Amino acid sequence: MSLNLAPYNNGMRLDTPRVGSATGLWKVGEGSNRLSFNSYTQQICIDDAVVIDPDRIDNAVTNDGFTMRELRYGIGARAKAFRALNGLRDDVDEDEGDEDEDEGGLQPQPQPQLTEAMPTPATLTGTDTSNGQTPPLIGPVPPTPLDSMALQLSQDVKTVAKLVEDIARLETAIEEAIDPDSAESKRDALLLEKKRMRLARLKTNGTGLKSKNPRGAARELSRRGPSQIVSYSSRFVNKISEITDDMNISGSLSIKYGAIGGSGKGSFIDSDKFKESDLNFFISVKAVNQSINIKDALVFQGLPSVNETNFRSVFGDCFISGFLEGGEFNALVSMKTVNKDKRMAIIAEAEVALSVGAADIKAKANVDMAKSSFSSQTETTIQVGWSGGGHIKPVDQLWTIQSLLETAAKFPDLVANTPQRTYAIFTKYGSLRSYMALKPPKLKPMFYENAAIHTNALLDAYMDYKNIYRTLGTQLFDIQAGTKKFVDWSDEVRDYADWATLSLIDDEKPFKATIKGLNLARRACRFQMVKIVREVDAIEEHPDYAADEKRPEAIQSTIIFRERLPGVKDKEKPLAPCPLLDRVDGEGVSEAEAAKAASYGVDQPDVGKFQKLAPMVGSPQGTLFCNLDFVKADFSLRTVTVDVHDGVVIGLSVRYTNGLLAAVGTSGGCRSTLTVHHEDGEKIIACSIETGRRKDVDKAPIRVTALRLYTNRGPDLLGNSEDWKPALKGEGIRGDRQFEQLDLKHFDPLLVNAQIKGFWGYGNTTPQINSQSGIFRLAPIWGNKEGPQEAGWYGGSFSKGPKVFTGINCIDFPVDPNSPIPLPIFGKHEWATKDKLRWHGGTWGDTVMTKVGFCWIAVE
Repeated sequence: MSLNLAPYNNGMRLDTPRVGSATGLWKVGEGSNRLSFNSYTQQICIDDAVVIDPDRIDNAVTNDGFTMRELRYGIGARAKAFRALNGLRDDVDEDEGDEDEDEGGLQPQPQPQLTEAMPTPATLTGTDTSNGQTPPLIGPVPPTPLDSMALQLSQDVKTVAKLVEDIARLETAIEEAIDPDSAESKRDALLLEKKRMRLARLKTNGTGLKSKNPRGAARELSRRGPSQIVSYSSRFVNKISEITDDMNISGSLSIKYGAIGGSGKGSFIDSDKFKESDLNFFISVKAVNQSINIKDALVFQGLPSVNETNFRSVFGDCFISGFLEGGEFNALVSMKTVNKDKRMAIIAEAEVALSVGAADIKAKANVDMAKSSFSSQTETTIQVGWSGGGHIKPVDQLWTIQSLLETAAKFPDLVANTPQRTYAIFTKYGSLRSYMALKPPKLKPMFYENAAIHTNALLDAYMDYKNIYRTLGTQLFDIQAGTKKFVDWSDEVRDYADWATLSLIDDEKPFKATIKGLNLARRACRFQMVKIVREVDAIEEHPDYAADEKRPEAIQSTIIFRERLPGVKDKEKPLAPCPLLDRVDGEGVSEAEAAKAASYGVDQPDVGKFQKLAPMVGSPQGTLFCNLDFVKADFSLRTVTVDVHDGVVIGLSVRYTNGLLAAVGTSGGCRSTLTVHHEDGEKIIACSIETGRRKDVDKAPIRVTALRLYTNRGPDLLGNSEDWKPALKGEGIRGDRQFEQLDLKHFDPLLVNAQIKGFWGYGNTTPQINSQSGIFRLAPIWGNKEGPQEAGWYGGSFSKGPKVFTGINCIDFPVDPNSPIPLPIFGKHEWATKDKLRWHGGTWGDTVMTKVGFCWIAVE
């Protein structure tokens, strides 16, 4: 039979006090009056709604007419008499000082002496008319329960010892028997089996057999407390209603007071923290101590001024008929992951760590590792509430997950010694015969059982709206403080909610992404919570509303309401532009080079995202050049040409797939050329630059002696002298010249999937080759942005003839301007349009004004 329970609080009382534990009987549920109670809202109503019937006598429980009440008083008086005869006070333990008793320390039974007579039934029931003097009675003092238990344990110990000796003797006789099939051997075997069974039974039931002090063992057994009904559960929960159901807390009470369980049981739970957490682990331990209940004859006591209209508000629907005693321990562990990207992995680790028990050492190690891992990656909040059990942990010990599990395991033992009222038992008025006769004739019965599921759904919605309301307030504050901003709705959204649509349940129009729109959403959220409270009041008056399928919903779903809210996100902090040149101590980057690299970020803040400048090697002689003056991130090299003379690099030219040509230094000498076929996926992926100085020239500067390029398809460029060999101790022959301080520097890509896009360094361009011509300092430019694929050669006929444009432009010539050179610039509308020509080659050499011709061919 199930009980209707409500969490106990100090407002729930019964007038008649309980009887102490000395009698072994607990009076649960007795009193001269009962409080009326509303089982739906869990609110206490009027006093004295139900009282003990004065016209009915207690039922007799013995053949001589003793009632349960008289028997209880009699047992209490007899216990007091025993303690008085032993000279013990009620607050002194009668077993004090027994710790030093040995196995034979049991005191002999007291000799017959003159004692007070035990109370008679007439004395116990108050019917004795004597002057209060009890006649003397000759006889021994009855043994205390502790003495009887200790004596029994002592006898069991002796019995066990005797059985062990008999079993050993019978085993020896059977083994030494001449004829195993004789009648005597069979009799010994049967007797041996019986003695073994008796010994096993004594060892199973005899808990204190190993103790050397039977009286101490008896005292320990007597302190184990009453029998208990214990339930333990630990699980992950997703809704507040799962906790309130477990704790028998009314959803209506939590909604009306805005907190779990109002201000009583369950108030330790922070609903906002619950909703914000990614994982919630709930631990519950319930221990109910066994007790003896006395059922009184009860009668309903109505009021003439109460009719069917106000009966529920005055009397409720039930009355408190008793209490459960024991203890209850509840703990909620809320975990919020710090790293959202690893949320699922952290949750899995938490489930392993919080599972029940480990089967072996390896499993225990895995659990400990999981605890350590998820604890360091989560923000954990522990909320604990308990009743009964006294001091369940040391005052200086903090609550941790480990201490929670340990406390939950020992909690039932603590409750056995220190119980407390945990739940009130309430009974429907319909169980009283007098109620059926005295209730208002037109009063209809109330059935709140069907409303529980509906109310729990309302509770979850109320807590969701409460969390939304708090979040909206925080977002308004952050937006006004300038730390967050709105996320605009898409262009498809044109109709927004306004003041006139707040009262509609089916309105799904979004709120504007403005301060006014967010404030309107906050107001709508507040009224949704008000509607939930009104719905609870309506269910209280009309429980049948909860089972009415045709009744419209009272509130809007929180899922739909969240979709109507405008997005709010953190303002992006201006990120520092990715540096084009990463300066590292020891690489010798000069201030001029750093300034040159930083100048590109003025007009192109993201230039360092797809391109990188490698630190140069060599000496800063000549003019600083950089291909980034005209090269864009998606340009790709077609050819690289290196000119070498007298063991040093004197010229370097690069041509791009769009026809752009850039050269530095002086052409001539031994030439090496590398052609890159991008249509085959080929690109330059590595570079090596050797530097050194002439040994036979005083104060000769360090300059570039070799440039080597490597592709991913095999062909390499070896821009060095024909007699080049690896240097020995920094010296070697280059172009029949002796060089020293030779150093070969290898350059690897500075970006993922990067290729060489050009070069930067120092060089001198002279009309004729001399000692000042060439490249003195050099480094590659890396980039990983792919350019557009080149169109194939068109071999068909044209619908129109070519159109030639002629104009004057400023051209920087890397060689003699009077020498004719091709300027292939087709295919880029940045330089050539249908009506004019724009092209500039960079600051390489002399700048002259020249007449440029451009042929534009249109293909339809």
